[in-house]
Amino acid sequence: MESMPWFAWIAIVGIPCGITYSLVVTAIKEKTKRAELAVGDARLTERVNALESRLAQLESARTTP
Repeated sequence: MESMPWFAWIAIVGIPCGITYSLVVTAIKEKTKRAELAVGDARLTERVNALESRLAQLESARTTP
């Protein structure tokens, strides 16, 4: 270890830190993306339910003499 220059330690420590940072950032982005998709799915489900209730009202109005 004494024969290694001080600047070699920068690379030795920097590479694992960079990899760890990259993994953490990727995990956070994926989690955020999933949360946004879940909100979008909830809105879509709400919209479909509203359309189905409107359709049911129209069908009942059409079948009622």
